Amino acid sequence: MSEALLSVILDGLILVFLGLTVFFAGRLSLHLKQFRSTRKELEGLLASLSSSIVRAEGAITGMKETAQESGRDLQDRIDEARKVLDELQLIEEAGNSLAARLETLAERSGRASRSSSPSPSGVGFSIRDPEFDRGTGAAEGEGEGEGEVEEGESFEAVDDDRSLFSQSLHSRAERELYDAINQPAGGRS
Repeated sequence: MSEALLSVILDGLILVFLGLTVFFAGRLSLHLKQFRSTRKELEGLLASLSSSIVRAEGAITGMKETAQESGRDLQDRIDEARKVLDELQLIEEAGNSLAARLETLAERSGRASRSSSPSPSGVGFSIRDPEFDRGTGAAEGEGEGEGEVEEGESFEAVDDDRSLFSQSLHSRAERELYDAINQPAGGRS
């Protein structure tokens, strides 16, 4: 009995181990199926990830090209702005120089006109009466050629502002007109 019992116990143990083996084999098979399906999903995920990486690299390359193009455009604009700035600085310097020259010229012409034009008190129109200067007047010698000028008498002697006035004439036309007006009566045609 002991041999038979031992044989039955051993057979029972073998059956238990075989049952456990079948159970673990079934679980392993189930896990392998899940792994295979997961592997297919993983392969799809890896393929999707790979294509995403390729697209990202393409996008990065495109962005680099766009950035370089934008950088070139920006540099061109900066260069153009610098050229315009240089031109504006030259124009400003020329304008300042011109303004300084005009200011200096205006000051000179202002000084020249102030110095060349006589003061209102210095030059004026004066009438001299030769009869009054001689002491003869209308009351003393009534009827003696009132308003008449003797033949030898000249008004040039009494017209002292003529030379001052002729200095203030600037143009040729003014001088010619002045000379024509002041010509003696016999010289006029």
